[in-house]
Amino acid sequence: MSATSQESTIKLDLASQFGHEKPEISIHFATLEEAGSFVRSYAFNEGKSVKRNKGTGNYKKWLCTSTAEECPWFVTLSRKHNAWYISKLDLQHSQFCNSVVEMTSKYLVEQPGFKAAIMEGHSTSMKRVVNNVKTFHGVDMQKQPALVYRAIQSEKEKQKVDPTVEYGRLPSFFQVFERNDVTPHAMKLFNTEKLLVALQTDVVGDERIFYVFDAFDSRSSTSKNAHVYEVNMYTGVCTRCTVSEQLRIPCRHIQAVIYDRFKYKDAGVAQYDVRKYFHSAYLVRHLQDAVESLSIQLPLEAELLDSNDVKPPPMYRQAGRSSTRMPVKDTPDLVRGSKRKQNRGEDASRSRYCGGEGLNIAVEDLSDEESKRVSAFFDTQLSAASVVKRDKYRCSKCGKNGHNKRRCNATTVW
Repeated sequence: MSATSQESTIKLDLASQFGHEKPEISIHFATLEEAGSFVRSYAFNEGKSVKRNKGTGNYKKWLCTSTAEECPWFVTLSRKHNAWYISKLDLQHSQFCNSVVEMTSKYLVEQPGFKAAIMEGHSTSMKRVVNNVKTFHGVDMQKQPALVYRAIQSEKEKQKVDPTVEYGRLPSFFQVFERNDVTPHAMKLFNTEKLLVALQTDVVGDERIFYVFDAFDSRSSTSKNAHVYEVNMYTGVCTRCTVSEQLRIPCRHIQAVIYDRFKYKDAGVAQYDVRKYFHSAYLVRHLQDAVESLSIQLPLEAELLDSNDVKPPPMYRQAGRSSTRMPVKDTPDLVRGSKRKQNRGEDASRSRYCGGEGLNIAVEDLSDEESKRVSAFFDTQLSAASVVKRDKYRCSKCGKNGHNKRRCNATTVW
């Protein structure tokens, strides 16, 4: 279990669960399990963990789990008339106490990062939940799969019994979402352009006007169509750049100027905020403003009417096109686009925005030190919600990706 700070996790509401916010002398509990749960929950709120020491039948003691030195923290419970009460306690930890919080499935389900991941219509995979909890709370649950699976299963069972549980997670979902700067789709487009930032050369023109020499045309991934682009950092316009004009995101030329200015930050050179050059539709704060005034009201059960008119479930079409039925007249634009005539200045290879699978760049170009520094810089300037990609289909017959055993055309050698 990775260490985490007290501020990274959300405190539990002990007053509503146990009637007390902290251990005090003479507090009574009906059972030992309830008393132990209260002590462990209090330690969780303090960013610590505790363990129960061996004791007699009517005497139980909880100690701090610090290993640096003997921490004086303890809570003692005694039993009288079939009830447990706190008889002694010392809630002060030592100066060198190294006890860290211990996440359990009970505490995990109360965290907003977990609640935001368990939303209907979203993936409830362990990878998504672990990534959400680590991003929002700084707690790494990667090495505790059993605990995560128990928490996920527990929340799924609650959804079946009480449908209002789903609506209770909406605030947590938006709380996690609003911590980011741009949408995942905008970040995907931004990262595609970021791959070529290290290959740009910018020259300062007039004030806030820069000229960027691009060995890779904005509509091509080859170096035989070099251009010089004029970047106006005041208006956020990159002249004759298709990415900037059509997608309205910081293209590679704008990113190159921002990164180049950052390298001379200590010299007093003006710095630019990369978020300013995204269209407002990509910004999370504008999406938050659009939905914060919405109100979700659940219908009362008494208002529901009984009906025998049972409708069929909605039709769900699997992503992708059929590989067996594709008439010529129904051929999608994606296929037609690969056979169309190329525009002037466009390379004969497939465009990255028209049926392509991304930039056709040599691997060695992406692994150089400058590209790594560019990526590290923009990672500190921009954030977006992570999207867990589904793994490609892998054929169990030939071992290749993109199809399954049923559609494999490989011949078997006997």
